[in-house]
Amino acid sequence: AIAVTAATSATLIHICFLRTFGTPHTDSQDGYSVSSIRRPVKQERYHPDMRLGGVAALVSIAGPSLLLPASLHVTLTPRTAGAATVRVQLTVHTELQCGRPAPGKITVTLPASERLPARPAVRLNNAPVKARVVKHRVSFVVPPPSGVICDVIGPGSFTVTIAHLHNPSRAGAYRFSLVYGGRTLATTARVVPS
Repeated sequence: AIAVTAATSATLIHICFLRTFGTPHTDSQDGYSVSSIRRPVKQERYHPDMRLGGVAALVSIAGPSLLLPASLHVTLTPRTAGAATVRVQLTVHTELQCGRPAPGKITVTLPASERLPARPAVRLNNAPVKARVVKHRVSFVVPPPSGVICDVIGPGSFTVTIAHLHNPSRAGAYRFSLVYGGRTLATTARVVPS
């Protein structure tokens, strides 16, 4: 009885080993025998809806990946030196989901000689946003969209408009930058003589 029990236990252990680790085999490489384990290949079955759902999930959590080249364009209105009540519009051409900028912080850095009020009027795609001003930096947070949005990702653009500025007193090219999705975009805008 003891011998039968021991044999049964050994058989069960062997079966569990094969199911867990696979079948042992020996390969011959350069005259040497190399022992290894062939693991059983697990065949996964997915419904097409499950595969599509996985892609949609990856897209929705990816955020502003900015896989496409991004660029920044700045327009000053008016462009004359020393002008008051100036409106600067920054247009970002980049990769967007459903034509909308991704949730997160956007920071605009203006030239040091560009004067701005303590509470400038800031808009994102013509919608007013609550911005924070620190010296010559204007920042705000894009809130997450409400409701259901599409998962279409492609090239697009969005605008940031800052109003009630004062142009520098001297004509020349001035640097503007914008941080979005972990990337800093920069360009220059020219102020012309008055």
